[in-house]
Amino acid sequence: MKRRRPPPAKPDPAPAPAPSTAALSGLLAVVATVVTLGYVVAFYQVELSSLPADPRTGETLTRAYHLNLLWVPDQVIAGWFGDPPQFQILDRLPLLLTLAFLLAAAFSAGSLALHTTGWAGRLAPLERTIFALGAGLSLFSTYTLLVGLAGGLQSRWLFLIPGVVVVMAEIVRTMLFSKRDFPQSEVAVSHDTSGWHWGWLAVLLPFALIFLLGGLLPPLEFDVREYHLQVPKEWFLAGRINFLPHNIYGNMPLGAEVLAIPAMALLGDWWQGALAGKALISLAALWTALALFAAGRRFFSPGAGIVAALLFLSTPWVGLVSMNGLVEVWWGFYGTLAVFATAISLPKDEQNEISSPAGLLWAGFFAGSALACKYPAAVFVVLPLLVVLGSAGQAGLARRAGVFLLGVALTAGPWLAKNTVLAGNPVYPIAYSFFGGETRTPEKAQQWRQAHRPPNHAAWDLFQRAKAVLLTSPWLGPLLVPWAAVGCLALRHRQGIRLLAGLLAYVFVTWWLFTHRIDRFLVPLLPAVALLAGAGAAWDPSALWRWVTRGLLGFTLLFNFLLLSSGVVADNRYFAGLDQLRHDPDRLDPWHAYLNEHVPDGWHALLVGDAQAFDLRVGTIYNTVFDDCIFEQIVLDRTPEEVLADLKARKISHVYVHWGEIARYRSPGNYGFTDFVQPEIFEQLVATGVLLPPLPPQGTHPGRVYPVNVGE
Repeated sequence: MKRRRPPPAKPDPAPAPAPSTAALSGLLAVVATVVTLGYVVAFYQVELSSLPADPRTGETLTRAYHLNLLWVPDQVIAGWFGDPPQFQILDRLPLLLTLAFLLAAAFSAGSLALHTTGWAGRLAPLERTIFALGAGLSLFSTYTLLVGLAGGLQSRWLFLIPGVVVVMAEIVRTMLFSKRDFPQSEVAVSHDTSGWHWGWLAVLLPFALIFLLGGLLPPLEFDVREYHLQVPKEWFLAGRINFLPHNIYGNMPLGAEVLAIPAMALLGDWWQGALAGKALISLAALWTALALFAAGRRFFSPGAGIVAALLFLSTPWVGLVSMNGLVEVWWGFYGTLAVFATAISLPKDEQNEISSPAGLLWAGFFAGSALACKYPAAVFVVLPLLVVLGSAGQAGLARRAGVFLLGVALTAGPWLAKNTVLAGNPVYPIAYSFFGGETRTPEKAQQWRQAHRPPNHAAWDLFQRAKAVLLTSPWLGPLLVPWAAVGCLALRHRQGIRLLAGLLAYVFVTWWLFTHRIDRFLVPLLPAVALLAGAGAAWDPSALWRWVTRGLLGFTLLFNFLLLSSGVVADNRYFAGLDQLRHDPDRLDPWHAYLNEHVPDGWHALLVGDAQAFDLRVGTIYNTVFDDCIFEQIVLDRTPEEVLADLKARKISHVYVHWGEIARYRSPGNYGFTDFVQPEIFEQLVATGVLLPPLPPQGTHPGRVYPVNVGE
C-alpha cells in the first residue's frame, strides 16, 4: 500500500510588529515610494543620443519618446508581419523541432548527471529542472567541441544517436526511481508574506514567445555576423574545429556559439542550423528568469522570485543582447547558476567543513561553463566565488577550493586545452608576453591591448560610467535600480543581500579598472540586480508599497513588451518568411547579394575591410582587423604577374573592399587598420591588368567590387 506523504506544515503566523517597528516600517515604505517614483520620473527624462532629434525643435528626445508606443500597439503588431505583410510559421517548424530535440537531450543529460553526483535531492523541482538544463547544455557544448576536434561535425548521427540515448535513459530513470527521490525536508523554501500572486508568472509567457521568435530571425548585429555565427558556420563547412588564422575571435572559448553546430548537422544546412542556434542563445534569458524565480523563492520569498524573474526578462538590455544572438546573457545564466549553487552549498557554520561537496563541484562546473563562453567570466565569476568560499571559514578551505576548481576545469579546461594545442596559448590571444601564440606578433599584441584597455582612469569618467549604469544607459529598465536600492537598504542585514551587493560592486569596479568599458559587458550582472530588486519589491506587505509596486510593475511590463517587440531593440518581423528575410535588402549588404549571385562555383570572394561574412553563401576569404591583412599579403612587394598568379591560385574571382569599414577602423580611438590599403593600390592593380575596373557603385554604399582578371 502506497504511503501518502503528509502535507507540509503551515508556518506559524508572524508575530505582530511592535508599534515602534510598525511606524518605522511605514516610514520606510513612504521613503521607498518617494524614491521609486522620483527615479522613474528622472528615468524617462533622460536624453538619448540614439534617438533622432525632435523634428519641430531640433532638440534631443528623451526616453519618454518611446512611451508613444503605448498609443500605437496596432503599429507594433503590424511590424511583426514584415513589409509587405506575410504570415509564415511553417518555415520555422524544422528549426523548432530541432530546438526542441536539443533542449530535451540537454535536459536529459543534465538530469542524469545531477542524479549521478547525488545533488538532485537537495533541490526543489524547479531548481532541479533549471540546473539540469544548464548542466546539459554545458555538457552538450563540450561534447560538440570534442566531436569537432575529431573531425565529425557533419555527421548527423554523432548528435542524433547520443541525444536519443540520453532522452531514453532519463525517461527510464524517471519511471524507475523518481518515486523515491527528493524528501521534502531536504528543501527549504521561504514563506511568502508579500502577497504576490502566482498568476504574475504567466506574464513570462508573452516575453518568452517574442524571445523565441526574435531569436529565430536572421542576424543583424556586427559581432554575430563576424564570429558568433560565422565561426560555427566555418567549422561546420570544414567538418572540424580548427585554428582560424584569419578570425581571432574564433580562437577564443565559444561554448555558447558551438551549440549551433549540432543544429546544422541535424538539419543538414548551416543557415537553418545557425538560426536554431541563435534561438537557443536567445532562450537563455528565459532560463535565467526561471533561475531567479527559484533563487528568490529559496532565499527570500516567492514574491521576490516572481518580481525578479519578471524584471529581468522584461529589461530591454536583456532583449537586445538575447534576440540579436550575443552571448552575455548566456554566460550570465551560467554565472547565476554558479552563484546559486555556491549559496546552497556553503558551510552552515565554522564547524561544518563543507555543506555539499557535490554542490560546490556543480558551482565550479557552472562557473567554468561561463568561462568556456567568455574570458571575462574568470574575473567576474570564478575569482569572486573563490573569495566567497574563502570567507566561509578556514575549516575545510583547501577542500572547498579544490572541489570548486575541479568543476571549473571540467568545463573550461577542454577549451583552454584546445587553445594550448592549436594556438600555443591557453588564453589566446591575451597574455601574449607570457604564452605567445600562433600568428601573434608584438605589434598585433599591442594593437589588441590598445583596443581593449581602459581609455583612462579619471574620476570624472568613473562618475559618468556609474551614472550610465544607474540611470542613463539606453536599455535599462525603470525599476531595477530603485528597487534594488530598496532591497539593499531594507534588507541590509541579510547575508544574501550583502553577498549580491558586494558582487555587483566588485564587478563594476573591475569592469571600470581593467576593461574597455562596453556597457554590454555588464549585462551578466543584471540577474543579481533583478534578484535584489525582487527582494526590495517584496520587502514590505503594507498597502502603500503593495499598491505602488504592482502598479509600476504592471505599467513597466506592458510598456517593455511593446518596446521589445516594436523593432526598436531587435528585428521584430516574427512572421515574415525566412527566405524573404535572408535576401532582404534592408538586412543584407548589397555587395554580398551581388557576390552570392556572381562568384562562380569553386571560386572565392576576397573581402578587404569587411569581416561580416556570415551571409555569404559562396567561398569567402577574409580577415578581422586584428589578423594579418590577406590582401596585403597577396600584393605587398610583388609584381603584377605574381599578384595575379596568387589570386588565381587561391581561386579568387572578386575583390570586395569596404571603404566605410576601413574609415571607421582608422577613426580616432578605434582599432586601427593597415596603412597599406589605399585607393591608389587598387588603381595600380587595375592599370596593370590584375583587376578589372570596379563595378558601378550600389547607390551611396562606400564599398567597391573589383573582378579579378582571370581570363576566359
